Amino acid sequence: MHTPPFHRRILPWVFVLCFLAIAPVLVFYTAGYRYNSKKGYVERNGTVIIDSIPKKAFITLDGRNIADVSPITIQNMPTGIHHFNLQLPGYYSWEKSLDIHPDIVTFLNTIRLWKKSDPILITTGTIDLVSWSPNNVYLLIVSHTTTTTHFRIEDTRGNIRTSGTLILSPKNIHAMWSTDASAVFVESTMDGISWLINTSRNQPPLDLPRAQYRFTPSELIGNDGKAIISIQLSDGTMRRTPLGQHIDIGQNAILQNVTSTHDAILIFTQNPDTGIILPSGSWKIAEENESTVLLRDGSRWLSVLTQSQLPESQSAQGDIVRSIKISGIRTVLLIQDSEIWKWDLIHEPELLLRQSEPIINAGWQYMGNDIFYATKKNVYALNLDARDGYVSTNLATFDTIQDITVGATGIITVAGTKNSTTGLWNIETE
Repeated sequence: MHTPPFHRRILPWVFVLCFLAIAPVLVFYTAGYRYNSKKGYVERNGTVIIDSIPKKAFITLDGRNIADVSPITIQNMPTGIHHFNLQLPGYYSWEKSLDIHPDIVTFLNTIRLWKKSDPILITTGTIDLVSWSPNNVYLLIVSHTTTTTHFRIEDTRGNIRTSGTLILSPKNIHAMWSTDASAVFVESTMDGISWLINTSRNQPPLDLPRAQYRFTPSELIGNDGKAIISIQLSDGTMRRTPLGQHIDIGQNAILQNVTSTHDAILIFTQNPDTGIILPSGSWKIAEENESTVLLRDGSRWLSVLTQSQLPESQSAQGDIVRSIKISGIRTVLLIQDSEIWKWDLIHEPELLLRQSEPIINAGWQYMGNDIFYATKKNVYALNLDARDGYVSTNLATFDTIQDITVGATGIITVAGTKNSTTGLWNIETE
C-alpha cells in the first residue's frame, strides 16, 4: 500500500487549523469588532446615522470625502473622536467632532443647513418692534415718528388687519400675544403704559390701567396691587375685583401674605391645605396651566409644580421670549443681557449662549432643534445639539438691528438698517 509523503498528509490539517483560526477572526471582523491598540483589547465598532435638511449634503469624515450623500448609515465606525463636515452648494456648512462609542449608534439626524440669502427689504421706516403671533398668522409692527407711535397688524400676505396709533414711549416696548392670536398686549416698560389690540375686529386699541397683565384663554387679567382687572377678549368689557387680603388671585391658585411674616405663600384652590412659601419679592401670577403656576417679579421668574405631592419650584431670571412645545413640554427662551437660557419650567434653566455682546432678541425655529438670535449687528442660528458645543452660524450682517421675530416657514423678520436703508427685512433660511 502506497503511503503519501508526510507533507501531503499534514497539509490538509494545516488548512483545517488555519480555517479554524481565521474564520472566527473574519466573523468578528465582519460583525464590526476591531483591536484597539490604544486600549489593548478587542471592541466592537460603532454606527453613525447622518441625515440633514436639505438632504443630499456632501459629507467629509476626518478630512476625507465620503462617496455617498446624506442620509447615510456608516457601519463599523472605528471608536474615538471623529470630525464630521456637511456641505451643500448655496447653504452654510455644518461641522462637529463627536466621540464614537463601541456597539452604540450615534445619531446626527437633526442637522439643518441654512440657506445663504441676502436680506430682502419689505418696507422702509424706523421700526421699534416686530412680533409674529403664536400661530404665525399675524405680524405686529410698531414704529414711531417724532410725535406718534404707530402700529399695524398684517397677515401672512401683507394685508393690514388693523392699524392705529398708541400713546406710549417707543423705547423698551414688548408684545405679548393671546394663545389664539385674537389679541396682543403692547407695553412700554419705561413708562408702564400698555394697550390691548384686537386682531379679529378693526376697532381702536384699548388703553389699559397700569398693572401687571397675563392672558387666560378668554381674558386679559391685570393686577394693580389693589384689584384684579379682567378684560374680555371678545368685546373689551372690563371689570374690577378687589383683592382684599390677597396679593393675587388666579384660576388655580391664590397668592397671599403669611400673617406672621412679610413672606408670600402660594395656595392651590383644589387643595387649600397645600401651599409653598415664596422667596422674598413682589411676586404676581404670570401664567397658569394644568401642571404649573408661573410667578413673576420684574425679570425674576418662579415656576411652581402643582401636581407633585409636595410642591416644587424652579427659578430663573431674564426676559421671556417666545415659547415652544418640545415633546409636549412647554419650553421658553430667556434673554439676560448677553446670555440666552432655555427653560422647560420643570428643571433648572440651561445656559445656551454667553458672549460679550448684548442679545437684542431671540426666537425658536419651528422644529425646536435650533434658535435664531440677534446682536446689535448680526443675526445667528444656533443648533441645540450640545455635543462638542453648540454650533452657531452667522446668517446676516446689518448696520444696526432694532428687533427680530421668527415666522413658521423659517423666515426671520428683522427691524434694522442695512446699507444705510432703515426698514423691515426678511431673511430666508430654508
